[in-house]
Amino acid sequence: MQDSREILQNEMAYHLKNPGDMILQTKNEYQACRSFYLQKSTSEKSWREINFKKEILKSNRHSGIRVMDALKEQIYALHETREWVILPKEMPKDVWGILDLPFIQSQKEIVFEPIQLIYSKKEDVVCSLISYFENEPIYVYGTDKWDAFVNASFLKPRYFSQIEKGICLIFEDENLDLSLLNENVMAFVFTNNENTNLKWIHKKYAFDVDSLDEKRIFFDTFHLPSFTNLTLDDNTYIECMYRKEKVKNLKRRKHENLTFVLEKNCIGFDCRRDMPVYFDENKKLFVLYMEYEDVIKSLEDRLQYLKRSSDWQTKSDVYFIRVDVKLLNQDAFQKTLYASQILWVGYGLKEYGYMLKRKLPYESFKMVFFKDQNEGVGICE
Repeated sequence: MQDSREILQNEMAYHLKNPGDMILQTKNEYQACRSFYLQKSTSEKSWREINFKKEILKSNRHSGIRVMDALKEQIYALHETREWVILPKEMPKDVWGILDLPFIQSQKEIVFEPIQLIYSKKEDVVCSLISYFENEPIYVYGTDKWDAFVNASFLKPRYFSQIEKGICLIFEDENLDLSLLNENVMAFVFTNNENTNLKWIHKKYAFDVDSLDEKRIFFDTFHLPSFTNLTLDDNTYIECMYRKEKVKNLKRRKHENLTFVLEKNCIGFDCRRDMPVYFDENKKLFVLYMEYEDVIKSLEDRLQYLKRSSDWQTKSDVYFIRVDVKLLNQDAFQKTLYASQILWVGYGLKEYGYMLKRKLPYESFKMVFFKDQNEGVGICE
């Protein structure tokens, strides 16, 4: 009864008694049916002649027509127009994959969107995409396994902003942030986690996945066909097929190293999200430190296009100030800081940061940037 409720959402299957009895479900309609072995005879007659020792002296068997032949006769008697089932033909070279639409006896080519989510635990689909886009620049995030066959690979989300066009194969990890992904780049996001947090991506595929339960979790629905390759098209879950390719057949490429070009007002990267952090050039920036750090020299060189000063009472764009408790307690200095941006470098923030009257981050960082009164951002590099 439990199986009947789980599959049909009712108890009809529980009451099936005879071999071959079944329930046919179509959407919300149910029909009791009977199944047969197509090669079995519909009626079979045979006789045997035996002696008193029960030994067979003669025998003869008259086989009736097969179930399949009986069905054919009934179908032919209807005199209806026959329509043949169209199977997918061999895919043309310029087609990566097709969607099978048996309900309209047709197939159509898979058309990629700017970004799609692919659930798979095999590498076949990765090989296939690298082969298909052999004339396009290909970049990979999250692994260096495919370096021999792609233009470049990277492990930090910041580099998404440096890719202006081409194909990006993205392997999900805990640091993945797609906010800097260029809209002119076609992205394929791969996950092997059916509970991924990336389900907000509109177009989703499951490739080479045998487990129906895993696909139910991935697509967030119970009623799914049992296709190994599956996607949602026009509100219907359908089978999809793609051109397979082996690693040994992939063409090798000259591998490049991506470099991040910093904009002038970038002071580093958010330690948590690896996103570039920018300061407002229209507001004063105070670089505060208690002990000189080598990074101070680097900041001075990077910000040399702005007017700099080590005297907070003069007119300037950027101030490099060595502070102590006495200076931090001055009302005039605190008023100046209140309307400015602050970059604290090195030791002292944990002990004396409360004097800045800003919300301090819970973690400790070598540099912390306060663009306003909100919580400071830890800065790396």
